[in-house]
Amino acid sequence: MRWAGSGAALLALMLLGGAAHAAVEPDAPGPGLELEAEAEFGTDHDPGEPVTVAVTVSSARLVTGTLSVRSTDDGSVVSQPLEVAGGSVKAVRVVAPTVAYAENGFEVQFTVDGTVAASTKLGLTHDLTTSVAGVLPALAAASGEPPPKVNLGAGLGDVVLRELNPAVLELGVTAIDQLDHLLASSVDLARLSPAALGVVQSWVGSGGRLLIDDEAGLGSLPEQWLPGPAGYVLVGRGEVRLTGGEARAGNWKAILDPVPLALADSPFGSSEFSVLPEAQLARRAGVTVPDLGKLLIVLAIYVVVVGPILYLVLRRMGRLTLAWIAVPALAALVASGVLVTGRSWRNSGEPAASTFIETAGGASRHQSMLLQFSRAGGTVGSPLPAGWALAGRNPTFSSGADGTTRSQTLTPDGPALEARLEAGQVVVFRSVGGGGQLGFEVQAGAKGDDGIAGTVRNLTDFELHDVAVFGTGAVEFVGTLPAGESAEFRLDGVSTLPNGQNGPLSLQVWTDADTGFGNPFGDQRAESKVDLGLWGDVSFTTPGGLFQPGTVRAVGWTDERPSEFGAAVNARTAVSTVAAVQADGVPAPSSSVRSELVAWPIDGFGAAGTSYTWRFVVPPDAPVTDYELERMGPFSKVEVRTDDEWKELEEQNDGSYLIPSDTVRRGAIVVRAALPVDQFFDVFSQGP
Repeated sequence: MRWAGSGAALLALMLLGGAAHAAVEPDAPGPGLELEAEAEFGTDHDPGEPVTVAVTVSSARLVTGTLSVRSTDDGSVVSQPLEVAGGSVKAVRVVAPTVAYAENGFEVQFTVDGTVAASTKLGLTHDLTTSVAGVLPALAAASGEPPPKVNLGAGLGDVVLRELNPAVLELGVTAIDQLDHLLASSVDLARLSPAALGVVQSWVGSGGRLLIDDEAGLGSLPEQWLPGPAGYVLVGRGEVRLTGGEARAGNWKAILDPVPLALADSPFGSSEFSVLPEAQLARRAGVTVPDLGKLLIVLAIYVVVVGPILYLVLRRMGRLTLAWIAVPALAALVASGVLVTGRSWRNSGEPAASTFIETAGGASRHQSMLLQFSRAGGTVGSPLPAGWALAGRNPTFSSGADGTTRSQTLTPDGPALEARLEAGQVVVFRSVGGGGQLGFEVQAGAKGDDGIAGTVRNLTDFELHDVAVFGTGAVEFVGTLPAGESAEFRLDGVSTLPNGQNGPLSLQVWTDADTGFGNPFGDQRAESKVDLGLWGDVSFTTPGGLFQPGTVRAVGWTDERPSEFGAAVNARTAVSTVAAVQADGVPAPSSSVRSELVAWPIDGFGAAGTSYTWRFVVPPDAPVTDYELERMGPFSKVEVRTDDEWKELEEQNDGSYLIPSDTVRRGAIVVRAALPVDQFFDVFSQGP
């Protein structure tokens, strides 16, 4: 069996202008056809995140063809039929995937009757010290033209500013994944359609920072998104902040902070052990080759029968000439048996899908893997829900270099996946989409520096199995949670570091029923819904890992939720909700503080004089006060960022450092520390 690797392309196109003239026969393309392509938010990206590509096609004559954007890494294609009127320009936007740990780019083509009429290439870049911000139109107009780039000062790098056309938000939840910040006025937010606002909500919950320049008219936002007296609120893995008119005044540097390292720039923050996700899908799909052992036994018996046994029988009968008839007859009988077995295998199995849903602040983001196969060869595929699109392959588990082209096209009925397979070949499509609230209601409060306690309630319409609540370095198994039911949890020994202290947390509470991997003392029930392949796949592709300090993640499993790919698909879903840990009105305990590594010496790791930079965020309900920075390990020089420079902190008698409250910017603290001598330092399992 040939295996298709995971990965693909992502499509969402919007026609911006031009009129269709279907009644007029198009002319053959001539020298008047031109094609241009550029990245909507600039070429700097984090490998693995999708990029919105703006394409314009101009023609002196009426032409009808196909626009396609092909990844130069995994070869996946996004395309749609396109007609360009004579003497006009047609503009479209395509959301195309990239691959982590790869040099990404796109080849854009316009083909007519299978012939390439025009093409261009678009290369992408990646800079460790550069992040990207989008500015919505009303705020852009109120502030004057935003500068193309803002230097954060203090050696913290640059932020590229690009005006964001709200039409981009209509393309789906991945259309603005390239952005680290989104700047808006309340007028901008009020003008967004419900679908566009849902995209923003999903983006924030997955780690984006929404900066709102005024407080008037925030009624379009959900209640849990409204910044309170502290001027900011933590939503899932992201943040919503008020900026007090600083953007309109052109003071961009005062409101922009460094962002966490991209997946391509750091080791996995909390990667989890897993089995191959494609193998898990194949087991559930029933895609297995016939038992080779049984086949070899049959062949061995056949060899013995047509050899010595047949010879001895015919010799005893004195009819050796019958071998001319007996040997072909036995061969035909064995071949028929193999054919019947093979036909049974060929007709068995069904498509299978695994979906990971992450919910925060009323919106959710869905990551799905769909396995399809073709016993005889041919084209396979599936429609996608509106706003869904293909995602790039995961190079951690498979190369994807199997010769299979995964494509997504925009059909009259919506987006659709497609791949051409050879006989016996298997393909895995990865896709991303969004939705509303689907998960848990989680209340979590800090209990001392290393404890978290709270409640988790199942908000879905189905029973969730193997429910567990994760902190950083700690986990509690809840078990089965019926729809609408609640349970209490308590986490002790919570770490302030992304990797925690106790190894893969999932293996402490879950066992994969298919493989037996997991908690050796756990319940290996055959009906367990846990899919460690899906879990590990998501953990390896989530920047910073699944367990962000200062948050808890509740996860439950179900086979009751219907698949987005149709009723004939064997579906399994992990439902997850991320919630911020509250300080409960006391000075921020360590377990409630977010920490993000935002800069490190990737080229001079462990060298004397190199520095590491963290950004901490205290919960908004914590009192404003001075803070202590503890466990600085081998560092000899510790500094905190002020407006435009670094202020060195003095080490106290107990080895901690006092951070003055006047260096805290709306709950955010940026700290830099340098190594005094050459030494190995595991920044992900040690640090402040």
